[in-house]
Amino acid sequence: MSTPETLRIDGTEYVRADSVSNAPTGNRCIVVLPSGWIFVGNLSHNEADENGATLRLTNASNIRKWASGGFGGLTKSRTESGADLDPCGDVVFSYDKPLLMVPVDADW
Repeated sequence: MSTPETLRIDGTEYVRADSVSNAPTGNRCIVVLPSGWIFVGNLSHNEADENGATLRLTNASNIRKWASGGFGGLTKSRTESGADLDPCGDVVFSYDKPLLMVPVDADW
């Protein structure tokens, strides 16, 4: 017997939980760098030059602090975590420097 992909009850259609993707799309990302620096921005890869490969965050902000939810809560919602952001210019760093990179929704 096959497993149904959807189920209709009283005119409302329900889908299987494992068929829904909640993963963020796009290039918006929180990046944790050494010494406690945490930024959010649109991530892109630069061509390698004499300094090696680099990553760039455009439309970047430094995440100065957040009030609740721990780091996991921060990655889910800027507003619910109470994050304070300081907009800054582009942030460029060596490809091997990030301690952690977490994709987030485009409207984060």
